[in-house]
Amino acid sequence: MDSNPTRTLHPRDVLRQLAESMNGEHDELSLTMPAYTTWRSALQAVESALHGIDEPLIVFPHRNINRRAMRELGL
Repeated sequence: MDSNPTRTLHPRDVLRQLAESMNGEHDELSLTMPAYTTWRSALQAVESALHGIDEPLIVFPHRNINRRAMRELGL
């Protein structure tokens, strides 16, 4: 059995999980950036604000929710 399995996810799913993991951690951090920027610049600003902080993260597989079926049920 693989001791460190891989995940294939859309970048937004990884960013969402990362944001959830960071919630409540290192609240003293902040960054300043232009209101109109690019994805790459925003990611670079975040990386710079972390000042080398590197916490463990478990990346979970994509939630297997059939969104169409839930819409049909009105949920």
